[in-house]
Amino acid sequence: MAWHLLLLEDEASVREAFALRLRDQGYVVQTAGSGEEALGLLRSFEPDVLVADLVMPNLSGLDVLARVKHLSPAIPVIVLTARGTGKDAVEAMRLGAFDFVAKSIDMDDLLHTLRRATEFLTLQRQVQLHSGQDAARYALDRVIAKSPVTRSFLTQVKELIANDRVTVLLQGETGTGKQYMGRVIHYNGPRAGKPCVEVDCPSIPRDLFESELFGHEKGSFTGATGRKCGLLEMAEGGTVFFDEIADLPLPLQAKLLRVLEERTIRRVGSAANIAIDVRVMAATNRNLKEAVAKGEFREDLYFRLNVVTLTVPPLRDRREDIIPLAEQFLTRSALAL
Repeated sequence: MAWHLLLLEDEASVREAFALRLRDQGYVVQTAGSGEEALGLLRSFEPDVLVADLVMPNLSGLDVLARVKHLSPAIPVIVLTARGTGKDAVEAMRLGAFDFVAKSIDMDDLLHTLRRATEFLTLQRQVQLHSGQDAARYALDRVIAKSPVTRSFLTQVKELIANDRVTVLLQGETGTGKQYMGRVIHYNGPRAGKPCVEVDCPSIPRDLFESELFGHEKGSFTGATGRKCGLLEMAEGGTVFFDEIADLPLPLQAKLLRVLEERTIRRVGSAANIAIDVRVMAATNRNLKEAVAKGEFREDLYFRLNVVTLTVPPLRDRREDIIPLAEQFLTRSALAL
């Protein structure tokens, strides 16, 4: 597909040169020479991505960014500058910019950032496409709850669904359905249309975990050939589900604690903090109190995660659900044939 860009640049020669190069790359480009013109165009032309110069007369790139995020918050905004400062970059990220890019003749950094922005949009649209299917799959009325134990458990779940800012810790034995119940909470709540990103703590190599979670900047370590968004950024507006949180190494527990306290992240190799709005859920089959007592889990992180604890009951405690569950599985298998 052809991606539609709005390029905001007050210098006519630079605007024309950049627009020509972007069109050569396959983008459909609309241009504006001032912030006022760009905001006017947004009423009739809804771009996939906005590229805005930082320094302009009257409305600056940051002024336009703030207004665009109020009018059309879903549009990624890339702030472009020839002489920006670290303070400008921090302010741009605080206002919701997708990225802050130095202006250059070869445009390599801008083209790379645009590719990341369109990849992000593709992922976001895929999430929206599948969220309707997932909402049906994880609907509350599909949860088998014939036993008193399960009905009592679902009462707690329903209370948590509407309160989408509460951190939830799901405990229970392996195979009880902690991950499933986390999805039920997400897809029946106000964040259902946003991503539900699952972080499998044991499967991510320790030396890559920080990069996977927070993202990284180009050149921040060997093999970092470009800037990358982390899982927490990808979950913006939605839910992050940390599976088997007890297996997270202690140094990484400290970094996660900072995120929960400040609700900001910092990509590896960057000095800029990025504000995030995500609901955090975590699951474990271990007793975290015992892990804290043994020095295997940080006590302060445990208290941050343990705002509300749900213990998912094992099947042996909900025997009235066995036959209805078996019938449900048989029906799904028959339909899949």
